[in-house]
Amino acid sequence: NGYNRQLDQIPPFDVAKAKALLAEAGFPEGFSVRLDCSRGRYTRDEAICQALVGQLAQIGIKLDLAVMSREDHIAMIRTTPPPTDFYLLGWSASFFDSQNLFAALYATRSRDTGLSNATRYSNPEVDRLTKELVGQTDFVKRNQNIGQLWRIVSEDGIYVPLHLQTIAYAMK
Repeated sequence: NGYNRQLDQIPPFDVAKAKALLAEAGFPEGFSVRLDCSRGRYTRDEAICQALVGQLAQIGIKLDLAVMSREDHIAMIRTTPPPTDFYLLGWSASFFDSQNLFAALYATRSRDTGLSNATRYSNPEVDRLTKELVGQTDFVKRNQNIGQLWRIVSEDGIYVPLHLQTIAYAMK
């Protein structure tokens, strides 16, 4: 619900532009940061993080890879305040609706929302629209809210999408 094909675009691979953006942000020589990564939570999660080390080195970002068990990784992300600045996280809209994703990853962290939002992102408009989704049964209005939420968070660029991981299910 609320899917927008225009927002589902992979940005072009452009090392020169990435280096220019880093320089514009005040990091012309790049910087170092720890990447917190799980082991055994997602398919090939540690390999994904190892690949990021080489990819981000191309633009001057040096990653110190910290790999931990899935349990420790989840606990770290849900700690308040979160002791991480850069981490691997996967999510799915398991009910073909983005409400749980917005409530867990984009809503301001509180006792009830933003429980997996370790980014410290907080946007009152995102919080308002996310709350409006609770109990919203008007399909048209719901899709409008979800579409508006996706536009806001896509523009804000809180997470860097890496790939879509497909999980195959079979039944007899």
